[in-house]
Amino acid sequence: MIRFLAALLLVSSTFGIGNLNDKLSREQTQIFDLSRFLKDSTKCAVIYGANESPEKEAIPTLWKAIWNQAPIRFCIDHGANRLFHHKNEGFEAPTKITGKLDRLDEETKKYFEEKETQMEETYDDEESDTLSTLKSLASEDLDNVTMIVILGGFSGRFDRVLGDLDALVRANALFSMPTVVLNARNLITVLPKGDLALKMDRELLSGTTGFLPILQEKTVVTSAGFKWNLNNEEMKIGERVSTSNQMESDRLEFNTTAPLVFTVEIRESI
Repeated sequence: MIRFLAALLLVSSTFGIGNLNDKLSREQTQIFDLSRFLKDSTKCAVIYGANESPEKEAIPTLWKAIWNQAPIRFCIDHGANRLFHHKNEGFEAPTKITGKLDRLDEETKKYFEEKETQMEETYDDEESDTLSTLKSLASEDLDNVTMIVILGGFSGRFDRVLGDLDALVRANALFSMPTVVLNARNLITVLPKGDLALKMDRELLSGTTGFLPILQEKTVVTSAGFKWNLNNEEMKIGERVSTSNQMESDRLEFNTTAPLVFTVEIRESI
């Protein structure tokens, strides 16, 4: 027993109990590369979300690259109608169309059936189309997928925006990898609670960012890598949120007791 205590004291004095705790903490930190898909989406499952944009309106070039590279491509009903109107612009066909299938135009349905696109009725009047589509995606083989990307959403009717936000929160229970929304100018995700590190490519991002609590529970946050950081401070809508913040590092760190909505602006040049 004496020899054991002596050995323990030697280890403590040589390495430091604090250093050991730091090492264990680093090993438990979840690390997410949130911006890589903007250049390489070959390990992503992509959902083209329903939105209120006119069907013939141009689809961003960046979205096309992300969509075409992805091995798994889901499309929510109205999005399929929009893709059909751009069928001569080099877009890959969806691997599956979800949502309320009677919303599909007949020519859209026929065209994608000929492309051997699967079609699944996922409409549920108690869920958003985004959530029901995420649930369908969760039943797929995702062994080689490192990120779920939703193109579109978070625009138009505000009640739909709230539904999309709810789906993002629930996605953390459906998938082990992060789920990210890309709309016209923003990358949006819901970070799970715990110790997190985000790898960010500032060549692709403007650096303008923000984060705020989303659940109705106490949220205490410590952050690093921002111009304005928090140090074990409580965040609460109506009292303290982080908006118009700035990234000062390619690695952002969080310790949070509850999920956070995180957003960062992408550069117009990409």
